[in-house]
Amino acid sequence: MGNESKGVFQSLDSRTVRSITINPAKKTLILISAGQSLAANTGTGSYSPSNGSVLDNFNPVTGELYAAANPLLGTTGSQNNFVTQLGDTFITNGIFDRVIIVPCALSGTSISQWVGPVSSPEPGFFQRTILSAINKLKARGITPSTTGTTWAVLWNQGESDNQIGTSQASYVAGFNSMFGVVNAAIPNVRWFVAKETWINGTVSATIQAAQLSLINNIQIFSAGNMDALDATNRQGDNTHLNATGQANAAALVYNAMHASGAPF
Repeated sequence: MGNESKGVFQSLDSRTVRSITINPAKKTLILISAGQSLAANTGTGSYSPSNGSVLDNFNPVTGELYAAANPLLGTTGSQNNFVTQLGDTFITNGIFDRVIIVPCALSGTSISQWVGPVSSPEPGFFQRTILSAINKLKARGITPSTTGTTWAVLWNQGESDNQIGTSQASYVAGFNSMFGVVNAAIPNVRWFVAKETWINGTVSATIQAAQLSLINNIQIFSAGNMDALDATNRQGDNTHLNATGQANAAALVYNAMHASGAPF
């Protein structure tokens, strides 16, 4: 996971362009998905959305909207992404009428790569992927104050920090720095942070503690325990999710987000 390519999947073959117009009478979720490879296109299996006509993929590179289909545009990898199934579940369960997924996850990244140097006001390179997506949405007239929309940021990251031995204090400081910059761009948007450190069959109590300490149930909520997805949910590398793991990840993140209360 630490050595994966950061190349963003960008093939537009067979992609269906969608209108980005927001219907104020409908409930639309703008779901920014960030972190590393479990939130990228690295899952095996094949998932076709049940609500494909109202499940969209905003491409944070081009600023265009497409029908959501695996692999999602805007993130790394070329396989399946559990966030597709997560968005579909919100629609199936009647929580939202439409979901726009905004993929920003980048495989193999540590928390330090998502933040800029402490001495610099410039955000980290990968953090800028989130800000770029936000700015492109705003350029299309979509902001957290747009009637009918609910925004959320889903954070699935921690395996690389397990691998390199990041301290609890450094992880918390890095996340808070990133959160502060993004929150200034989309204030008061709810964040969901997963307990996620499993890599090659090992977990990190240090990074788990850091992730749990971030949750205040005011603006930062749990996205569930991804480390609870054991080897039966993993591919041969005992890290990335297989088809079973993809479905279980979508279910556990959905349940965690729903437990945070209305409007989820």
